Amino acid sequence: MCFLLQQYYENRLKTLDVLKAGGANPYPHKFLASISVPGYIEKYKGLNEGEKLADVTECLAGRIMNKRTSSSKLLFYDLYGDGVKVQVMADARTSELEDTEFSSFHSGVKRGDIVGICGIPGKSNRGELSVFPRKFVVLSPCLHMMPRQVRSRICLKVGS
Repeated sequence: MCFLLQQYYENRLKTLDVLKAGGANPYPHKFLASISVPGYIEKYKGLNEGEKLADVTECLAGRIMNKRTSSSKLLFYDLYGDGVKVQVMADARTSELEDTEFSSFHSGVKRGDIVGICGIPGKSNRGELSVFPRKFVVLSPCLHMMPRQVRSRICLKVGS
């Protein structure tokens, strides 16, 4: 297991070196969040299923703790900030990136990365509060493999 963790770390460092060599800055200097994740939830929790506020843009920052792929043009992220979660529905149709750039960019986003997202508030068709990003920026790549969430497991020490 330790070898796997070390290899993951080294691969992430190599990825950052490639970005730097290409002239990109993997650690952007600033990102102005307009609202916190708890504030976002409180402000938009009353939206109806499938409703999107196309004339409103909010900017959030947080850590990606889960990534799910629906297709090459639709990805779901769980964005955590201040102990709470909001879903991010990254859709190539609403992104400011072209289709090939979209796929390439999102393949590099990993669990644990700290990101900034500017997008439209809304609820998915299943009723989950979401942000539909137009702009998605990795602010700080996570270099270490994040542990999977443990589901209510209690460990007891025997023999003490």
